[in-house]
Amino acid sequence: MIFDHRTHELQPGRLCDFLALYESEGLPVQTKHLGHPVGYFADRTQRRAVRASDPAWQACRQKSRSS
Repeated sequence: MIFDHRTHELQPGRLCDFLALYESEGLPVQTKHLGHPVGYFADRTQRRAVRASDPAWQACRQKSRSS
């Protein structure tokens, strides 16, 4: 079993905003390209590349950076 553990840094007091944004905009794009987040295996790199090129994902990332 492989685990991908990540640490994200957010501005203090912005966690709720980030989670709301991710739930409404980020997760739908992620699920569209990566499937339901149970596990990502051999094709993970390709799926992430396709997700990264999606304008909706880029917009969500930009919003999360300015939050």
